[in-house]
Amino acid sequence: MGNFTPVARKLSDLLSEIDCGKLRLPSFQRDYKWTAPKVKKLIDSIQCDHPAGSLLFLNVDYNNLLISDMPFSFTDSSKQTENVKFLVLDGQQRLTSCYAAFYNLGNKTYFLDYKRLMELDKTTDGKTIEFEELIIDKRHIDFPASKLDEGLLPLSFIKDKKTFRDSLKDYKDSIRANHEKDEVYDFLDTRLSDFLDPIFDYEFPVVELPEELSLDAVCKVFQTINSTGLKLSAFDICVAKFMRHGLNLKKMVDDAKEKNEYLKMVADSDETMILQAVALLAGKAPKKNALADTLASADINQHWDGAIDGIALAIELLDGFGAGTTENFTILPYKPIIPLYAAILTNRDYKNLSVDARGNITNKLKVFFFCSALNSRYTEGTDNKINDDYTSILSWISGGCAPAVVKNGVMWNTSKYIAATKQSAFGKAILCLINSQRPNDFYEDKVVGFGKNTVSTQIHHIFPEAKYKNKVSDINSVFNFTFLTGDANNFISDKNTKEYIDEIIETKGISKESIKDVLVKHLIDEDCFNFLYSGKFDDFIEKRCELVCAKLKLLDINIKSVEKEQIDEQFDDDDLIDETE
Repeated sequence: MGNFTPVARKLSDLLSEIDCGKLRLPSFQRDYKWTAPKVKKLIDSIQCDHPAGSLLFLNVDYNNLLISDMPFSFTDSSKQTENVKFLVLDGQQRLTSCYAAFYNLGNKTYFLDYKRLMELDKTTDGKTIEFEELIIDKRHIDFPASKLDEGLLPLSFIKDKKTFRDSLKDYKDSIRANHEKDEVYDFLDTRLSDFLDPIFDYEFPVVELPEELSLDAVCKVFQTINSTGLKLSAFDICVAKFMRHGLNLKKMVDDAKEKNEYLKMVADSDETMILQAVALLAGKAPKKNALADTLASADINQHWDGAIDGIALAIELLDGFGAGTTENFTILPYKPIIPLYAAILTNRDYKNLSVDARGNITNKLKVFFFCSALNSRYTEGTDNKINDDYTSILSWISGGCAPAVVKNGVMWNTSKYIAATKQSAFGKAILCLINSQRPNDFYEDKVVGFGKNTVSTQIHHIFPEAKYKNKVSDINSVFNFTFLTGDANNFISDKNTKEYIDEIIETKGISKESIKDVLVKHLIDEDCFNFLYSGKFDDFIEKRCELVCAKLKLLDINIKSVEKEQIDEQFDDDDLIDETE
């Protein structure tokens, strides 16, 4: 990109250009977020003439905008009379803060406590005055001049020197005849400007990028400078691109969220998943960072509705597999499976198929779901893999060979997998399997888990951590977890297993056989219960792991019992322990 020498620009001029529309924002910018304390610190830095960082602008040709633009927060559209000249790539929060403070906009009105400043000036000669402490914020006031008699000068009076003179003239004239206020008059008329001149004269260093930069280059620059904050997403880049083609992706997403509650969860998690589904349906690569280059407006127009409908169907389907996706994504092993399944279901016109045809697709997608999670398929190279999987699964549904991850099956070794945690993709798959059984709570006669028609649920230890963490290894094995209500967890608390089971039996007035029946859907059979009741943790974990393996086989998943070393060659321990997306 080369080296660019910053140009000094007066703050007052920049704010004026924001007000009239010469300075605007690229449409992919995020919302204004700063709070009053940060605004005060910035104004303090400006008054002290301390560096407040440089700004990065992009020159634009109004008649051939590379990136669609949007106004700064709080601007009045009727005052946006000038054609945009620069887009602000870096500096939005600082400039918006100054604009709101010095133009009296937003939900706050800022004042300078000039009477306190006047008193401090008598004793300190201005050398140790902390300007930040003299800035007062109040709920927005339309006519802030009413506070002058209270010693509060609106910051909107000091956005520039001319405004300062004009705004204070009437007030100074009104107090001039009042000899008791001569001291105030003299301070406002002469001394106050000494404190405000640094604000009037403050300049930001501005780096101006040439308008010839490509969209990709601009976005890379933006993402680099925002690397310590909220990064520009692939969706944001697409918003910028397609706005120029008359497609407002943000509004399209908002409309979809209003129509379907599941779309809100998906969009709030990552709007890019919608665009990935569009890409798959259009026969294009769903690589996130390349979507702006890969997709065309025709793809959006043709496949948007299908992607939206497919995502809603995918959420319902995954929920049926035990992923709890109609409530949250807590135990979903991999989010990228959402756009993958969305595109497949739309491609096959799933909702209009016969019951048998839908059943065939459902069963195959369920097998793939568990195989991909148990094999940690999407730990890396996700975008390329979902592209390959889209093609191979469609072929499988049409009578072709099963995808390799399904055909090769799942290698299983109990001693290896008992160390898996509930944060790993493997562990989340196990929780999905348990959740799919729709178990009842240990303590209350209510269905627990995530998804439809369940009560508020948490994932908790069966052998309580508080009681056993210093006595056993692998206390955080996924096989020591299940779904419980908060009340059940509080009841179990730090008791040993026999103690809390006996107390549940006594408190609820049920038999031991009744509680055994409840535990079956938690994948705890009679032998496993006996290990639980007698406090034999290692035996319990091993037995429950074997029960899970048996349940997976019933789903037609090809489970291969192997030596631990064979799994070590395929998996890192991190695949079973690290938290996955």
